[in-house]
Amino acid sequence: MSKPVTIEDIYELFRASQAEAERRAVEADRRAAEADRRAAEIDRLFAASQAEADRKFAASKEEDERRKAEADRTMEELKRGIAKLEKTVERTSKA
Repeated sequence: MSKPVTIEDIYELFRASQAEAERRAVEADRRAAEADRRAAEIDRLFAASQAEADRKFAASKEEDERRKAEADRTMEELKRGIAKLEKTVERTSKA
């Protein structure tokens, strides 16, 4: 035969239930804090990555501009050389 349930048994069930709810709330708070910490770390890493990408882009743009200026100078030198060569050919043809 089973033992009768007393009011103290019911109170003990409530206490156990409350203790479990509090344990779960503490665990949920711990997990939320960990998720916040991880999100902050991800944000920090993303910002650092973005800053590095921006720095590399700026350096690449500067290098492209430098190469373009160098190519423009080379093109001008070639044009002057061609013009000089054309004058030489013209004088040679007249002679």
